[in-house]
Amino acid sequence: MLRTVKLLSIAVPVLLLVTLSLIAADIVVSERRTSVQLPDAPRFDGHRAVLITRPARPSFGHHTAESAVLLDLDSGEQLYSRNSSAEHIAASLAKLVTMYVILEAAEDGRIGLDERFEPHPSSWWTEMPAGSSLMFLGADQRVSWDSLLAGLAVASGNDAAVAAAYELSGTVERFVDEMNDAMARSGMEGMSFSEPAGISAENRITAGAFADFLAHYVERFPWVIERYHALEALEFPDNEVYQSGPQMRPIVHANRNLLIGSYAGADGLKTGYIRASGYNIAATAERDGRRLITVVLGVDGADHRAGGERRAEEAADLLDFGFDAFVRADLRPKRIPAVAVVGGEPEHTGPEGTLPLRIDGATVLMAESDVERLRGRIVAADRVRAPANPGDIVGYVKYFVGEELAGWSAVRVRDSVDTAGGVFSRLRRAVATVRGVPETGAWTKGTK
Repeated sequence: MLRTVKLLSIAVPVLLLVTLSLIAADIVVSERRTSVQLPDAPRFDGHRAVLITRPARPSFGHHTAESAVLLDLDSGEQLYSRNSSAEHIAASLAKLVTMYVILEAAEDGRIGLDERFEPHPSSWWTEMPAGSSLMFLGADQRVSWDSLLAGLAVASGNDAAVAAAYELSGTVERFVDEMNDAMARSGMEGMSFSEPAGISAENRITAGAFADFLAHYVERFPWVIERYHALEALEFPDNEVYQSGPQMRPIVHANRNLLIGSYAGADGLKTGYIRASGYNIAATAERDGRRLITVVLGVDGADHRAGGERRAEEAADLLDFGFDAFVRADLRPKRIPAVAVVGGEPEHTGPEGTLPLRIDGATVLMAESDVERLRGRIVAADRVRAPANPGDIVGYVKYFVGEELAGWSAVRVRDSVDTAGGVFSRLRRAVATVRGVPETGAWTKGTK
Protein backbone atom coordinates (compact mmCIF):
# COMPACT_ATOMS: atom_id res chain seq x y z
CA MET A 1 0.00 0.00 0.00
CA LEU A 2 2.76 2.42 0.94
CA ARG A 3 4.57 1.49 -2.28
CA THR A 4 1.45 2.25 -4.36
CA VAL A 5 1.00 5.64 -2.70
CA LYS A 6 4.65 6.37 -3.29
CA LEU A 7 4.37 5.52 -7.00
CA LEU A 8 1.25 7.68 -7.37
CA SER A 9 2.97 10.58 -5.62
CA ILE A 10 5.64 10.43 -8.33
CA ALA A 11 3.39 9.64 -11.35
CA VAL A 12 0.73 12.31 -10.77
CA PRO A 13 3.13 15.29 -10.85
CA VAL A 14 4.84 13.84 -13.94
CA LEU A 15 1.51 13.40 -15.77
CA LEU A 16 0.40 16.84 -14.64
CA LEU A 17 3.65 18.36 -15.92
CA VAL A 18 3.21 16.60 -19.30
CA THR A 19 -0.41 17.76 -19.50
CA LEU A 20 0.46 21.37 -18.70
CA SER A 21 3.23 21.40 -21.27
CA LEU A 22 0.84 20.11 -23.93
CA ILE A 23 -1.82 22.64 -22.97
CA ALA A 24 0.75 25.43 -23.09
CA ALA A 25 1.84 24.36 -26.56
CA ASP A 26 -1.74 24.31 -27.80
CA ILE A 27 -2.47 27.68 -26.21
CA VAL A 28 0.22 29.11 -28.48
CA VAL A 29 -1.25 27.27 -31.46
CA SER A 30 -4.73 28.48 -30.57
CA GLU A 31 -3.53 32.07 -30.40
CA ARG A 32 -1.80 31.79 -33.74
CA ARG A 33 -4.69 29.96 -35.34
CA THR A 34 -6.84 31.97 -37.77
CA SER A 35 -10.61 31.95 -37.35
CA VAL A 36 -11.96 29.91 -40.23
CA GLN A 37 -15.55 30.50 -41.31
CA LEU A 38 -16.37 29.80 -44.95
CA PRO A 39 -17.15 33.04 -46.82
CA ASP A 40 -20.67 33.91 -47.86
CA ALA A 41 -19.61 34.42 -51.49
CA PRO A 42 -19.51 32.46 -54.76
CA ARG A 43 -17.55 29.25 -54.46
CA PHE A 44 -15.05 28.35 -57.17
CA ASP A 45 -14.68 24.60 -57.62
CA GLY A 46 -13.04 24.45 -61.05
CA HIS A 47 -15.91 22.46 -62.58
CA ARG A 48 -17.47 25.49 -64.24
CA ALA A 49 -16.09 28.95 -64.85
CA VAL A 50 -17.63 31.74 -62.76
CA LEU A 51 -18.17 35.19 -64.26
CA ILE A 52 -16.87 37.74 -61.76
CA THR A 53 -16.63 41.05 -63.68
CA ARG A 54 -17.93 42.50 -66.94
CA PRO A 55 -16.39 45.05 -69.31
CA ALA A 56 -18.25 48.05 -70.66
CA ARG A 57 -21.15 46.96 -72.86
CA PRO A 58 -20.60 47.67 -76.58
CA SER A 59 -23.34 49.46 -78.48
CA PHE A 60 -23.15 47.65 -81.86
CA GLY A 61 -25.17 50.55 -83.23
CA HIS A 62 -24.73 49.36 -86.82
CA HIS A 63 -26.41 46.00 -86.13
CA THR A 64 -29.81 45.31 -87.67
CA ALA A 65 -30.72 42.11 -85.78
CA GLU A 66 -33.97 42.21 -83.85
CA SER A 67 -32.44 40.16 -81.02
CA ALA A 68 -29.05 38.69 -80.18
CA VAL A 69 -27.27 36.75 -77.45
CA LEU A 70 -23.64 35.83 -76.80
CA LEU A 71 -23.15 32.91 -74.42
CA ASP A 72 -19.99 31.58 -72.78
CA LEU A 73 -20.21 27.79 -72.66
CA ASP A 74 -17.84 27.31 -69.68
CA SER A 75 -19.83 29.52 -67.33
CA GLY A 76 -23.25 29.36 -68.99
CA GLU A 77 -23.39 33.16 -68.69
CA GLN A 78 -24.77 35.56 -71.27
CA LEU A 79 -21.92 37.96 -72.06
CA TYR A 80 -24.17 40.10 -74.23
CA SER A 81 -27.90 40.19 -74.89
CA ARG A 82 -30.36 42.37 -76.73
CA ASN A 83 -34.09 41.56 -76.70
CA SER A 84 -33.10 38.04 -75.66
CA SER A 85 -36.60 37.06 -74.52
CA ALA A 86 -38.43 38.44 -77.58
CA GLU A 87 -40.22 35.72 -79.55
CA HIS A 88 -38.94 35.20 -83.08
CA ILE A 89 -39.48 32.87 -86.03
CA ALA A 90 -36.90 30.06 -86.02
CA ALA A 91 -36.74 29.37 -89.79
CA SER A 92 -34.14 26.65 -90.45
CA LEU A 93 -32.67 26.92 -86.96
CA ALA A 94 -35.51 24.48 -86.18
CA LYS A 95 -33.43 21.81 -87.94
CA LEU A 96 -30.99 21.89 -85.00
CA VAL A 97 -33.81 20.62 -82.79
CA THR A 98 -34.61 18.00 -85.46
CA MET A 99 -30.97 16.89 -85.29
CA TYR A 100 -31.14 16.79 -81.51
CA VAL A 101 -34.14 14.42 -81.59
CA ILE A 102 -32.33 12.13 -84.07
CA LEU A 103 -29.17 12.10 -81.95
CA GLU A 104 -31.19 11.37 -78.83
CA ALA A 105 -32.80 8.40 -80.61
CA ALA A 106 -29.36 7.13 -81.64
CA GLU A 107 -28.06 7.52 -78.08
CA ASP A 108 -31.09 5.58 -76.78
CA GLY A 109 -30.42 2.76 -79.26
CA ARG A 110 -33.61 3.28 -81.29
CA ILE A 111 -31.56 3.81 -84.46
CA GLY A 112 -27.97 3.36 -85.60
CA LEU A 113 -26.28 6.19 -87.45
CA ASP A 114 -24.93 3.75 -90.06
CA GLU A 115 -28.37 2.26 -90.68
CA ARG A 116 -29.79 2.94 -94.14
CA PHE A 117 -33.47 3.35 -95.04
CA GLU A 118 -35.62 4.37 -98.00
CA PRO A 119 -36.82 7.95 -97.51
CA HIS A 120 -40.61 8.28 -97.44
CA PRO A 121 -42.04 9.45 -100.80
CA SER A 122 -43.45 12.56 -99.08
CA SER A 123 -39.86 13.61 -98.37
CA TRP A 124 -38.56 13.36 -101.96
CA TRP A 125 -37.21 16.63 -103.28
CA THR A 126 -39.92 16.66 -105.97
CA GLU A 127 -42.53 16.93 -103.19
CA MET A 128 -40.95 19.89 -101.41
CA PRO A 129 -42.29 23.46 -101.69
CA ALA A 130 -40.83 25.73 -104.36
CA GLY A 131 -37.63 27.45 -103.27
CA SER A 132 -36.85 24.81 -100.65
CA SER A 133 -33.35 24.10 -99.39
CA LEU A 134 -32.76 20.50 -100.46
CA MET A 135 -30.51 17.56 -99.85
CA PHE A 136 -32.09 15.94 -102.95
CA LEU A 137 -33.57 12.78 -101.51
CA GLY A 138 -35.51 10.78 -104.08
CA ALA A 139 -36.71 7.47 -105.42
CA ASP A 140 -34.50 4.37 -105.40
CA GLN A 141 -32.33 5.77 -102.60
CA ARG A 142 -31.24 4.24 -99.32
CA VAL A 143 -29.78 6.94 -97.07
CA SER A 144 -27.97 6.56 -93.74
CA TRP A 145 -28.84 8.56 -90.64
CA ASP A 146 -25.27 9.84 -90.71
CA SER A 147 -25.76 11.29 -94.21
CA LEU A 148 -29.14 12.68 -93.25
CA LEU A 149 -27.64 14.57 -90.30
CA ALA A 150 -24.98 16.04 -92.59
CA GLY A 151 -27.73 17.00 -95.02
CA LEU A 152 -29.58 18.84 -92.26
CA ALA A 153 -26.46 20.62 -90.97
CA VAL A 154 -24.86 21.65 -94.28
CA ALA A 155 -27.45 21.53 -97.07
CA SER A 156 -30.25 22.54 -94.66
CA GLY A 157 -32.42 19.99 -96.45
CA ASN A 158 -36.14 20.36 -95.88
CA ASP A 159 -36.44 16.94 -97.49
CA ALA A 160 -34.01 15.54 -94.89
CA ALA A 161 -36.15 16.90 -92.03
CA VAL A 162 -39.34 15.35 -93.43
CA ALA A 163 -37.60 12.02 -94.11
CA ALA A 164 -36.33 11.91 -90.52
CA ALA A 165 -39.82 12.63 -89.17
CA TYR A 166 -41.48 9.79 -91.13
CA GLU A 167 -38.76 7.23 -90.47
CA LEU A 168 -38.37 7.93 -86.76
CA SER A 169 -41.94 8.69 -85.69
CA GLY A 170 -44.23 7.48 -88.49
CA THR A 171 -45.74 10.91 -89.11
CA VAL A 172 -44.58 14.50 -89.11
CA GLU A 173 -47.09 15.34 -86.37
CA ARG A 174 -45.73 12.69 -84.00
CA PHE A 175 -42.16 13.81 -84.70
CA VAL A 176 -43.09 17.40 -83.84
CA ASP A 177 -44.47 16.12 -80.55
CA GLU A 178 -41.04 14.54 -79.93
CA MET A 179 -39.35 17.85 -80.70
CA ASN A 180 -41.48 19.75 -78.20
CA ASP A 181 -41.22 16.97 -75.60
CA ALA A 182 -37.42 16.94 -75.93
CA MET A 183 -37.28 20.68 -75.27
CA ALA A 184 -39.60 20.35 -72.27
CA ARG A 185 -37.49 17.52 -70.81
CA SER A 186 -34.38 19.64 -71.20
CA GLY A 187 -36.01 22.53 -69.36
CA MET A 188 -36.02 24.80 -72.42
CA GLU A 189 -38.81 27.36 -72.21
CA GLY A 190 -39.88 29.99 -74.72
CA MET A 191 -39.74 27.70 -77.77
CA SER A 192 -42.38 25.76 -79.71
CA PHE A 193 -42.31 23.92 -83.03
CA SER A 194 -44.99 23.00 -85.55
CA GLU A 195 -42.90 21.16 -88.18
CA PRO A 196 -39.30 19.91 -88.41
CA ALA A 197 -37.88 21.84 -91.39
CA GLY A 198 -38.42 25.45 -90.31
CA ILE A 199 -40.68 26.33 -93.23
CA SER A 200 -43.56 27.47 -91.02
CA ALA A 201 -43.71 30.84 -89.27
CA GLU A 202 -45.25 28.95 -86.33
CA ASN A 203 -41.84 27.64 -85.24
CA ARG A 204 -40.99 30.06 -82.45
CA ILE A 205 -37.84 30.64 -80.39
CA THR A 206 -36.15 33.37 -78.37
CA ALA A 207 -32.47 34.18 -78.68
CA GLY A 208 -31.87 33.49 -74.99
CA ALA A 209 -33.69 30.15 -74.90
CA PHE A 210 -32.13 28.98 -78.14
CA ALA A 211 -28.62 29.84 -76.91
CA ASP A 212 -29.31 27.78 -73.77
CA PHE A 213 -30.51 24.90 -75.96
CA LEU A 214 -27.36 25.08 -78.08
CA ALA A 215 -25.18 24.97 -74.96
CA HIS A 216 -27.02 21.82 -73.88
CA TYR A 217 -26.79 20.38 -77.40
CA VAL A 218 -23.02 20.95 -77.65
CA GLU A 219 -22.33 19.66 -74.15
CA ARG A 220 -24.40 16.50 -74.69
CA PHE A 221 -23.18 15.75 -78.23
CA PRO A 222 -19.80 17.54 -78.54
CA TRP A 223 -18.65 15.32 -81.41
CA VAL A 224 -21.35 16.61 -83.79
CA ILE A 225 -19.50 19.92 -84.21
CA GLU A 226 -16.60 18.39 -86.11
CA ARG A 227 -18.66 15.61 -87.68
CA TYR A 228 -21.40 17.77 -89.21
CA HIS A 229 -21.43 21.48 -88.41
CA ALA A 230 -17.81 22.28 -89.26
CA LEU A 231 -18.11 20.85 -92.79
CA GLU A 232 -17.55 23.49 -95.45
CA ALA A 233 -19.40 21.44 -98.05
CA LEU A 234 -21.31 18.19 -98.57
CA GLU A 235 -21.53 16.10 -101.75
CA PHE A 236 -24.90 14.36 -102.17
CA PRO A 237 -26.39 12.25 -103.63
CA ASP A 238 -23.31 10.09 -104.04
CA ASN A 239 -23.23 6.88 -106.08
CA GLU A 240 -23.65 4.63 -103.04
CA VAL A 241 -27.08 5.97 -102.16
CA TYR A 242 -28.84 4.52 -105.22
CA GLN A 243 -30.01 0.92 -105.24
CA SER A 244 -30.16 0.51 -109.02
CA GLY A 245 -27.17 2.65 -110.01
CA PRO A 246 -26.64 6.44 -110.25
CA GLN A 247 -29.62 8.45 -111.42
CA MET A 248 -28.36 12.02 -111.01
CA ARG A 249 -24.96 13.64 -110.71
CA PRO A 250 -23.70 14.44 -107.19
CA ILE A 251 -24.37 18.00 -106.05
CA VAL A 252 -21.88 19.97 -103.94
CA HIS A 253 -23.80 21.74 -101.17
CA ALA A 254 -21.87 24.66 -99.63
CA ASN A 255 -22.32 25.45 -95.95
CA ARG A 256 -24.37 28.66 -95.68
CA ASN A 257 -22.58 29.62 -92.46
CA LEU A 258 -20.03 32.04 -93.91
CA LEU A 259 -18.00 32.03 -90.67
CA ILE A 260 -16.82 28.49 -91.41
CA GLY A 261 -13.37 28.80 -92.94
CA SER A 262 -13.25 32.60 -92.56
CA TYR A 263 -13.48 33.31 -88.82
CA ALA A 264 -10.72 31.95 -86.55
CA GLY A 265 -12.10 29.10 -84.45
CA ALA A 266 -15.59 29.04 -86.02
CA ASP A 267 -16.88 25.47 -86.42
CA GLY A 268 -20.70 25.63 -86.57
CA LEU A 269 -23.72 25.69 -86.21
CA LYS A 270 -26.58 26.74 -88.57
CA THR A 271 -28.25 29.51 -90.53
CA GLY A 272 -31.92 30.11 -91.26
CA TYR A 273 -34.14 32.24 -93.43
CA ILE A 274 -37.73 32.58 -94.49
CA ARG A 275 -39.25 35.85 -95.62
CA ALA A 276 -41.15 36.32 -92.34
CA SER A 277 -38.08 35.78 -90.14
CA GLY A 278 -35.30 37.69 -91.84
CA TYR A 279 -31.79 36.25 -91.69
CA ASN A 280 -30.92 34.17 -88.62
CA ILE A 281 -27.68 32.55 -87.53
CA ALA A 282 -26.59 30.35 -84.62
CA ALA A 283 -22.79 30.32 -84.56
CA THR A 284 -20.09 28.91 -82.34
CA ALA A 285 -16.33 29.29 -82.18
CA GLU A 286 -13.58 27.91 -79.94
CA ARG A 287 -10.23 29.50 -79.12
CA ASP A 288 -7.70 28.32 -76.54
CA GLY A 289 -10.25 25.97 -75.01
CA ARG A 290 -12.95 28.65 -74.71
CA ARG A 291 -16.19 28.08 -76.62
CA LEU A 292 -18.66 30.88 -77.31
CA ILE A 293 -22.12 30.56 -78.81
CA THR A 294 -24.06 33.38 -80.42
CA VAL A 295 -27.64 33.57 -81.69
CA VAL A 296 -28.55 36.45 -83.99
CA LEU A 297 -32.16 36.74 -85.18
CA GLY A 298 -33.94 38.93 -87.73
CA VAL A 299 -31.07 40.54 -89.65
CA ASP A 300 -32.01 42.72 -92.63
CA GLY A 301 -30.81 41.98 -96.14
CA ALA A 302 -31.73 43.25 -99.59
CA ASP A 303 -31.10 39.77 -101.01
CA HIS A 304 -29.70 36.39 -99.93
CA ARG A 305 -26.11 37.42 -100.49
CA ALA A 306 -26.41 40.68 -98.55
CA GLY A 307 -28.44 39.07 -95.76
CA GLY A 308 -26.04 36.14 -95.44
CA GLU A 309 -23.03 38.43 -95.22
CA ARG A 310 -24.72 40.80 -92.77
CA ARG A 311 -25.75 38.06 -90.29
CA ALA A 312 -22.21 36.61 -90.42
CA GLU A 313 -20.71 40.06 -89.72
CA GLU A 314 -23.00 40.68 -86.76
CA ALA A 315 -22.25 37.23 -85.32
CA ALA A 316 -18.50 37.85 -85.79
CA ASP A 317 -18.76 41.18 -83.94
CA LEU A 318 -20.32 39.41 -80.95
CA LEU A 319 -17.72 36.64 -80.97
CA ASP A 320 -14.93 39.24 -81.18
CA PHE A 321 -16.34 40.98 -78.12
CA GLY A 322 -16.47 37.72 -76.18
CA PHE A 323 -12.93 36.66 -77.04
CA ASP A 324 -11.29 40.09 -76.75
CA ALA A 325 -13.04 41.76 -73.81
CA PHE A 326 -13.20 38.73 -71.50
CA VAL A 327 -10.41 36.47 -70.25
CA ARG A 328 -10.54 33.10 -68.52
CA ALA A 329 -8.04 32.25 -65.80
CA ASP A 330 -7.35 29.57 -63.20
CA LEU A 331 -6.67 31.52 -60.02
CA ARG A 332 -5.35 28.55 -58.06
CA PRO A 333 -2.23 29.73 -56.17
CA LYS A 334 0.98 27.74 -56.50
CA ARG A 335 1.72 27.98 -52.77
CA ILE A 336 -0.23 25.68 -50.45
CA PRO A 337 -0.25 26.63 -46.73
CA ALA A 338 1.25 24.21 -44.22
CA VAL A 339 -1.38 22.85 -41.81
CA ALA A 340 -0.16 20.63 -38.99
CA VAL A 341 -2.15 17.61 -37.84
CA VAL A 342 -2.55 16.66 -34.18
CA GLY A 343 -2.52 12.93 -33.37
CA GLY A 344 -2.00 11.70 -36.92
CA GLU A 345 -0.25 8.53 -38.04
CA PRO A 346 3.27 9.79 -38.90
CA GLU A 347 3.67 7.79 -42.12
CA HIS A 348 0.49 9.35 -43.51
CA THR A 349 1.44 12.97 -42.88
CA GLY A 350 3.62 15.30 -44.88
CA PRO A 351 6.91 16.93 -43.80
CA GLU A 352 7.05 17.70 -40.07
CA GLY A 353 3.58 16.31 -39.41
CA THR A 354 1.65 18.43 -41.91
CA LEU A 355 -1.50 17.50 -43.81
CA PRO A 356 -1.21 16.54 -47.49
CA LEU A 357 -3.30 19.27 -49.16
CA ARG A 358 -4.72 20.40 -52.49
CA ILE A 359 -6.55 23.57 -53.59
CA ASP A 360 -9.79 23.46 -55.58
CA GLY A 361 -9.59 24.88 -59.07
CA ALA A 362 -10.78 28.46 -59.33
CA THR A 363 -11.65 29.01 -62.97
CA VAL A 364 -13.09 32.48 -63.53
CA LEU A 365 -14.22 34.58 -66.45
CA MET A 366 -13.66 38.30 -66.11
CA ALA A 367 -13.21 41.56 -67.94
CA GLU A 368 -9.73 41.78 -69.43
CA SER A 369 -9.50 45.31 -68.05
CA ASP A 370 -9.85 44.04 -64.44
CA VAL A 371 -7.04 41.48 -64.45
CA GLU A 372 -4.52 43.81 -62.81
CA ARG A 373 -6.92 44.46 -59.91
CA LEU A 374 -7.15 40.76 -59.01
CA ARG A 375 -5.56 39.50 -55.79
CA GLY A 376 -5.99 36.61 -53.35
CA ARG A 377 -5.50 35.74 -49.67
CA ILE A 378 -5.10 32.28 -48.13
CA VAL A 379 -6.93 31.60 -44.84
CA ALA A 380 -6.21 28.35 -42.97
CA ALA A 381 -5.95 26.84 -39.50
CA ASP A 382 -2.46 26.26 -38.13
CA ARG A 383 -3.36 22.70 -37.19
CA VAL A 384 -6.30 20.31 -37.07
CA ARG A 385 -7.06 17.02 -35.33
CA ALA A 386 -6.75 13.60 -36.92
CA PRO A 387 -8.36 11.71 -38.52
CA ALA A 388 -8.47 13.61 -41.82
CA ASN A 389 -10.32 12.36 -44.89
CA PRO A 390 -9.77 13.26 -48.56
CA GLY A 391 -11.87 16.29 -49.44
CA ASP A 392 -12.12 17.67 -45.88
CA ILE A 393 -11.86 21.47 -45.95
CA VAL A 394 -9.08 22.95 -43.79
CA GLY A 395 -8.81 26.40 -45.33
CA TYR A 396 -9.75 28.53 -48.29
CA VAL A 397 -8.46 31.12 -50.72
CA LYS A 398 -10.36 34.41 -50.95
CA TYR A 399 -10.18 36.28 -54.26
CA PHE A 400 -10.72 40.02 -54.55
CA VAL A 401 -11.14 42.41 -57.47
CA GLY A 402 -9.96 45.62 -55.90
CA GLU A 403 -11.69 45.61 -52.50
CA GLU A 404 -14.65 43.46 -53.68
CA LEU A 405 -14.73 39.82 -52.59
CA ALA A 406 -15.31 37.91 -55.83
CA GLY A 407 -15.39 34.37 -54.40
CA TRP A 408 -13.40 31.61 -52.78
CA SER A 409 -12.00 28.15 -53.35
CA ALA A 410 -11.36 25.45 -50.78
CA VAL A 411 -8.08 24.14 -49.40
CA ARG A 412 -8.72 20.41 -48.91
CA VAL A 413 -7.07 17.32 -47.50
CA ARG A 414 -5.56 15.36 -50.39
CA ASP A 415 -4.93 11.96 -48.75
CA SER A 416 -6.26 10.21 -45.65
CA VAL A 417 -4.47 10.69 -42.34
CA ASP A 418 -5.41 8.04 -39.76
CA THR A 419 -5.39 8.53 -36.02
CA ALA A 420 -2.18 7.42 -34.35
CA GLY A 421 -2.34 4.97 -31.42
CA GLY A 422 -0.75 5.26 -27.99
CA VAL A 423 -1.50 7.04 -24.74
CA PHE A 424 0.34 10.25 -25.60
CA SER A 425 -1.50 10.62 -28.92
CA ARG A 426 -4.81 10.13 -27.15
CA LEU A 427 -3.77 12.67 -24.53
CA ARG A 428 -2.77 15.23 -27.17
CA ARG A 429 -6.10 14.76 -28.97
CA ALA A 430 -7.95 15.22 -25.69
CA VAL A 431 -6.01 18.41 -24.99
CA ALA A 432 -6.64 19.61 -28.56
CA THR A 433 -10.36 19.11 -27.97
CA VAL A 434 -10.22 21.15 -24.76
CA ARG A 435 -8.22 23.92 -26.43
CA GLY A 436 -10.42 24.10 -29.54
CA VAL A 437 -8.09 22.87 -32.27
CA PRO A 438 -10.63 22.30 -35.08
CA GLU A 439 -11.63 19.03 -36.61
CA THR A 440 -11.38 18.64 -40.37
CA GLY A 441 -14.80 19.07 -42.00
CA ALA A 442 -16.17 20.93 -38.94
CA TRP A 443 -16.13 24.38 -40.52
CA THR A 444 -19.12 26.65 -40.60
CA LYS A 445 -20.41 28.89 -43.35
CA GLY A 446 -20.66 32.59 -42.61
CA THR A 447 -19.10 35.92 -43.40
CA LYS A 448 -15.64 37.03 -42.48
